[in-house]
Amino acid sequence: MSARFEQLISRNILIVDDSLPARKLLRSFVESRTSFEVCGEAVNGLDAIEKARTLHPDLIVMDFSMPAMNGLEAGSVLKAMLPEVPVVMYTAHDSAAMKVQALAAGIRAVVQKHDIDGLVGHLIELLE
Repeated sequence: MSARFEQLISRNILIVDDSLPARKLLRSFVESRTSFEVCGEAVNGLDAIEKARTLHPDLIVMDFSMPAMNGLEAGSVLKAMLPEVPVVMYTAHDSAAMKVQALAAGIRAVVQKHDIDGLVGHLIELLE
C-alpha cells in the first residue's frame, strides 16, 4: 500500500447536523463511497466545537441551519480553533449571499444537500 493511500484511509470526518436521519444517511454514504471514517457526530454548532476539541477530525461536514449555533457561527469558531481542518457546509440553503458569508467565515466549500456526489468530490479533494 502506498503512503498516500494509507494517509487517505486514516482520514476522519466529523458530521454536524441537527437531524439524526440526515447524520445517519450522510455517515452511511461517506463510509460506503470513500475510504474515510466518520469519527463522530454533533447535533449543533456548540456540540461540534466540543467534539472537534476531543476528536481531532481531519475534516468537518456541517449543516447551516441548526439550533444553539448555526453552521456559519460554528464554522468561524472552528476555523480559528483548528485552522488546518477544512469545514464543508452541506446545506439545503441555496443563496449566493450565504455562500459568500460561508467562505468569509473560513468554510472551504458549500455543497447543496441534493448533491451528495459533489460532497464526496469535495471531501476527496480537501483530504488529499
